[in-house]
Amino acid sequence: MSPRNRDFRRKTKAERDPLTNLYNRYVLEEFFESLVMEEKGGKYALLYIDLNDFKIMNDTYGHDFGDFILKSVGEDLNHVVREGDMVARIGGDELVVLFSLGADSRIIHPLAERISHAIIKPRTFKDVTISVKASMGVSVYPDHGEDMDVLLKKADQTMYEIKKQKKHGVAYV
Repeated sequence: MSPRNRDFRRKTKAERDPLTNLYNRYVLEEFFESLVMEEKGGKYALLYIDLNDFKIMNDTYGHDFGDFILKSVGEDLNHVVREGDMVARIGGDELVVLFSLGADSRIIHPLAERISHAIIKPRTFKDVTISVKASMGVSVYPDHGEDMDVLLKKADQTMYEIKKQKKHGVAYV
């Protein structure tokens, strides 16, 4: 392997989740910081996604099935977000979408709905078909916080309101 290929692989490993090929938390934080620095006065929404009953899926159908679900959901999220938005896997079955609101915060709901529909579609792996459900929470920069940790925490707390109700849906701070 050439040195250039080795460097590329190292960089990719540092930036991407090895299973889903989604960006990792480190890159998400870097991306957020660059947005805030470059676009003073911009508003951004952070959508925190937790797949419902993921552990049960893994335990029932096996880890290969769970891996398939994570990869499949990640691919679909990358297809429905807009250019310039970011999808990241920050842990287990926890994903984050960071997107610009521009001047219109009303776009949060339609984008969250589009993401929700992309997640819930039926997925088939080795003769097992399941519709994945997710709980999602939204926080907005700078309204709900000015750093990534605060925004993640608020979106996570809000997501748990939906999760406690065992529903598929989105909750807003």
